[in-house]
Amino acid sequence: MKLFTEAASSATHHPGREDSTTICIFNNLAVCHGCCAQWLEARWTLEENLMILEKGHSEESQLLTCMNNLASVYDKFGSMEKAENLYREGYERRLVIYGASHADTQTSLNNLAFACLRQSKYQDAEGLYKKALELATRRFGFKHRITLMTAGNYGDALWNLGKDKEALQLRSKTFQILKSMPSVERDDVDLALHAARLACHRQAEWNWEEAERLLVEALKIQHEKLGPEHDEVATSITNFATNCWERNFLRAALELTNKAYMIERSVFGDQHPDTITSLLDRGVYLRLLGNYADARTSIEEGLELGKNVLGSENRSYVVAKGYLAALLADLGELETAKTLYTEVWEYLITRYGLGHKSSLLFQTHLAQVHQRLGNLSLAKSLQEEAFEKRIELHGENYLLTSASKCDLAHLLQETGFFTEALSLAKPALETRRAIIGPKHRVTLQSEHGIGLVYQRLGA
Repeated sequence: MKLFTEAASSATHHPGREDSTTICIFNNLAVCHGCCAQWLEARWTLEENLMILEKGHSEESQLLTCMNNLASVYDKFGSMEKAENLYREGYERRLVIYGASHADTQTSLNNLAFACLRQSKYQDAEGLYKKALELATRRFGFKHRITLMTAGNYGDALWNLGKDKEALQLRSKTFQILKSMPSVERDDVDLALHAARLACHRQAEWNWEEAERLLVEALKIQHEKLGPEHDEVATSITNFATNCWERNFLRAALELTNKAYMIERSVFGDQHPDTITSLLDRGVYLRLLGNYADARTSIEEGLELGKNVLGSENRSYVVAKGYLAALLADLGELETAKTLYTEVWEYLITRYGLGHKSSLLFQTHLAQVHQRLGNLSLAKSLQEEAFEKRIELHGENYLLTSASKCDLAHLLQETGFFTEALSLAKPALETRRAIIGPKHRVTLQSEHGIGLVYQRLGA
């Protein structure tokens, strides 16, 4: 850093700031700033470089390198639209100059796909990553680092589109390849990233012990290689918080989320998508712990930041409205909760269809609010549709299918169909006992619900 700073200062005076050699020195200085997480200094340097280069004081390759580096810095600031625009322009220029099979073009394609992924443009990311994976496999083979990273990112796009089986195949394959490599041939930071991705899938399968093992492995590597205050460490801590929440360890989940939030604020600042996500997660856990006042503060602050940083059409921002809806429903503000849930549900089904896991989740939330408002016919229709779709997608012995059974059972109980309610609630309870255990809060809620039905029957 010191040498590049001295060289940049000297080169500014002679041969001058607009000289090609000086621009190259400043570009290297910006890269050093980035390596030290000095993102503001990197941004200033690269923006000045790009302004000079766009006047024609450069070769095309120098301009493309500057665009790529500045886009990566915009990513760190959470300015994903700016990053995408630069990545897209760089990719299109390289495609014309070098062709689709050139290594630099493939790198640009991966960067563009990642920018789309970060903005929840999952269909765009899926198509770009599919093309990138085909090119990387053809050029390097599947076991190459670039191919494995592309496959992992492609799996993220598939996962978010609800294509869980395809995502799991890619995540398992890439992790096992990296795991089987001799340690001298692999990058352990890559291994940690793939372990964390696979852990997320294991959590979704309710295999929490395996997920925890993978997350511990990932965090150990990341602490050792990257240090405790790195953003990838924060991501793994966030995943660990989800693991704790799913296992009913709510206070541990909140403590971990607070830790991730502090790291992200330190690395990125307040107005970054990762920092905003942790702030919203904090609100969710506070709500589940019954601290509604602090939960509302965190969620509303996160929504305001999310709208300004991500935009009102970003999936993460829209889904976060559902967090506020859940809080308002708990507080009895049902009409406002209904409006918010409707907005989220309609957004999701428009983009991903009725059968997407997120669409079905918010459909059931909306039905529950309609039920509490006395709109029993509409609530029943929504719950039945979600139940049938989950059976079609996952079968009877699936945790979310059991959730739909319990929702319908509760509705039937309210309308006086107690025997029919028990016929759904009892197998749902057995599924929950088998998958998440007899002491989980959700299992206990099922037992309580069945007890209420028997009370109403006078048994």
